[in-house]
Amino acid sequence: MKRILAIGAVIIIAGCATQSGQDPRYAVDGVQYGVTDGPFRGRWWSYYERGRSFLAGGFHAEAEADFREALAMRSKDQRWARTYGLHFTREYFPNRELGVALLGQDRVDEAIDSLHLSMGQTETARAAVYLEKALRKQIEDAGGDSDAPVIESVFVQHIDSGNPLERRVQIVVSDKGYVGEVGVNGQRLVVPSAQTGLELDHLALLDLGSGSIVVTATDLSGNVAKESVPLDIDIDGPVVSFDEPVIVPGVVSGVIADSSGVAELRIGEEAVEIVDGVFRATIGSIDTSNPISYTAADNVGNVNRGTLPVDGAVLAVGRSGFVQFASYARNDVQYLPLGDGRALAYRVAQASDGPVSIDWTDIDNDTRVPMDSIVVRVNVKSKTRKPIAAVSINGEPCDLVPGRSSARISRYVYLGDDAGTHELRCEVVDESGAIAESAIIIERVLSEVEEGLPVRTVLLDAEAGLIASADSANMAEYVIRGFTRNLEDARRAQVVNRE
Repeated sequence: MKRILAIGAVIIIAGCATQSGQDPRYAVDGVQYGVTDGPFRGRWWSYYERGRSFLAGGFHAEAEADFREALAMRSKDQRWARTYGLHFTREYFPNRELGVALLGQDRVDEAIDSLHLSMGQTETARAAVYLEKALRKQIEDAGGDSDAPVIESVFVQHIDSGNPLERRVQIVVSDKGYVGEVGVNGQRLVVPSAQTGLELDHLALLDLGSGSIVVTATDLSGNVAKESVPLDIDIDGPVVSFDEPVIVPGVVSGVIADSSGVAELRIGEEAVEIVDGVFRATIGSIDTSNPISYTAADNVGNVNRGTLPVDGAVLAVGRSGFVQFASYARNDVQYLPLGDGRALAYRVAQASDGPVSIDWTDIDNDTRVPMDSIVVRVNVKSKTRKPIAAVSINGEPCDLVPGRSSARISRYVYLGDDAGTHELRCEVVDESGAIAESAIIIERVLSEVEEGLPVRTVLLDAEAGLIASADSANMAEYVIRGFTRNLEDARRAQVVNRE
């Protein structure tokens, strides 16, 4: 009896030694694998931890056995899995790790099944990277793939974001050899994992010089498909031309046009009806201390706004106070009695050089802009009442209404992220050939937020865990792309440097 007990004790002690990982068979270059941090308790978290250790040492069969034991007790991949009481393990991904172990044994189809299961339960960069490796191996084993992906559809839609260059791009792409990467205008999109079919939704910022959206799709074998969608980029608000003279109260009329179509015109707070580009509005009582505003918007969100170019205002005789005419508040106002208890207040036009005038509204040479873009507004007028033939801002032509001797124009101008000066130049030609030019210098300054924003270093866990390998760079790339896309889509951040 004593002999039997002694043998049993030896077996128990030997078993404990093996379970705690002190086995020379699993030592590589002085590092012991198949170990746990603390006693091996035979619970799912113990098997998972020891399996990760085996996997780190390249002992794939032993890792597989431990992950299968863990899965038999707890089958779902997740973060912060509760072990007991108020104790949690930071990660528990047995399906994922089983897939990695199976791939290490060249059991590709089984590995793909486990990795797909893991991605369906909790998406991780590590699972995505190893799934892609397994799919590549499966394609190679099947003789390779020479067919490019099929870009089935690209739908580009304007969004009302305040930036006329921003578009929503919806993409559908497929490939029997798995789509691995999709790009829009050179920017890589986040593909959750390689798939035979993908539907992606992306916010793209257009390049004024390109005039198109270029979509590329690359499969796991490196085959590339490309599709270009031409776009008419409109960065100008509607052009407005008022009939003269403009006297209020009274009927205000004129014409309005936009290459993208006019969505709305408001004078004051009232919407104005537009028929074939012609508008008429009746202005009733007025506030002589404030100019009357107008706002015109096109169908893609560009807005042109300003103040009504009032030439005269009909007032009660003897009424005191200053009449502020649009953009001319500094000029003297004169009164003409009308003989019916009223008087016409009017402004005397000031003499100026040249037959064509250019008036920059809202900005001048002292303007400092704490943003990366600005909407500039210019009023042009032929003093000889010759129709305006052409207008350009920084060399780019502006829309006009044919046959009109005046125009109120707006344009979106991108200034960039860096502080510095920018020249804005407007050139006007009327039908007689008279030319006028005007240039101003504005300064792009950094906002208080931009100047005071601390540089933050974000340490991203590539989920390599105990395993350091060449795949760490791929995992980091996957995480960074997802991280930055989420921030940019939420309009909370912009990537300025990925180094």
